[in-house]
Amino acid sequence: MIACSVLASGSRGNSTYIRFQDHSFLIDCGLSCRALEGRLAAIGVDPASIEGIFLTHEHSDHIQSVHTFSRRFSAPIYTTEATYQAAGLAEKKHVGLIPIVSGKLFSPISGVDIFPCPVPHDAVDPVGFIFQYEDVRVSQVTDLGYVTELVACEAKGSRLLLVESNHDPQMLKMSQYPWELKQRIMGRRGHLSNQAAAELVKRAVTEQTEQVILTHLSEENNLPDIALMTTLQKLNGQVPVVTVASQREPTPLFTFGVTVSR
Repeated sequence: MIACSVLASGSRGNSTYIRFQDHSFLIDCGLSCRALEGRLAAIGVDPASIEGIFLTHEHSDHIQSVHTFSRRFSAPIYTTEATYQAAGLAEKKHVGLIPIVSGKLFSPISGVDIFPCPVPHDAVDPVGFIFQYEDVRVSQVTDLGYVTELVACEAKGSRLLLVESNHDPQMLKMSQYPWELKQRIMGRRGHLSNQAAAELVKRAVTEQTEQVILTHLSEENNLPDIALMTTLQKLNGQVPVVTVASQREPTPLFTFGVTVSR
C-alpha cells in the first residue's frame, strides 16, 4: 500500500507525507518542526516513524525546519549536493546527508525507485520526485516555470499526481506585486499558472490515474475554485478525482493498493 497526504502547500510552507507499506518519508519541511508534528498527528502519523526527508530545492518555504526535524527524529536528508550547500545545511546539525543526483534513480528502501526529475525553477538544482512502487506511480512536481517534456513523460500514468497550480495570470497581473516579482513568477524559472497546470494534468492522466491534487496555490493571486475549475474544464469529464491542497490543514490520507509482482 502507498499512502500520501499533503501536509501544507503554499508560499508559507510546503511538506508532503508519503508511506510505502511501513516505511514513511517526508517531501520537504517548509513548516516549523512543531507545526509539522501537529500536521502529522492530524493524519494519525507518529513523526518518529519518518525514515527520511526528500528535499526538492533550497527555498525557505521548503526547508524551514528540515535540520531540526532530521535531528529530532533521526531522519536523514536526501537531496543533491548543490541543494544541500545552497540550503546552508552543512553548517547546521542534523542526522546526515544521503546525496542524490538529479536525473538518476535511487532506492531508499527495497522495491521503491525514486526519480529526482529536473525542473526549471530559480534554484540551484531543483527537482520533482517520481515514485515507483510495484505497479503504482506517484508524482510530485511543484515549483517549475514551465512543463518540460521530461516532466510530462515521467508524470504520465501516475496513480496519484501532485502538481503545482500557482496562479491565475489575470489576478497576478492586477496584483500589488512589484513588476519584477510578477516577471519572476510568470517566467520560465518561476511557477506554473492554472492553465499550465491543467495542460500538464491533461497530458499525464491515463486510465491508471485515480487522484490529482493541485498544490502550491498563491493566496494572493489565485483561488481554489478557479484552479479547480481550470483543471476540470481541461479534463472534460475524465475519471480522476481532483482536489486542492491547503496551506492551513493537511489533505486526507489518500491510499492506493499495490499489486505485488511475483
